[in-house]
Amino acid sequence: MLNGFDIFCLPSSSGEALSNSLLEAIATELPVVATRVGDTPLVIADRGLLVDPDDSLALAYAWEHIAANLDAFREKADRARFVISQEFQRDQQLALFTACLLD
Repeated sequence: MLNGFDIFCLPSSSGEALSNSLLEAIATELPVVATRVGDTPLVIADRGLLVDPDDSLALAYAWEHIAANLDAFREKADRARFVISQEFQRDQQLALFTACLLD
């Protein structure tokens, strides 16, 4: 389904852990707009645009900015896919999760 999108949006209004849908969107090389909640800023970094939660006007402007600069954001998304594949490998995430459980 993500392959049919031009832009991915994660407009969460409250805490968000590590969002699998966000990682999948980045892995699909989609430009991303998301709200600044939970771990989302750590995942987005410079890979997309962040807005404050419950700020629909900022969300609309972010969509407009990406749409107006789609080629540039697609290039950034292409690079982000590689970075995400290195930073969020399954074995690495499992080890971190297990370490947290044992603490």
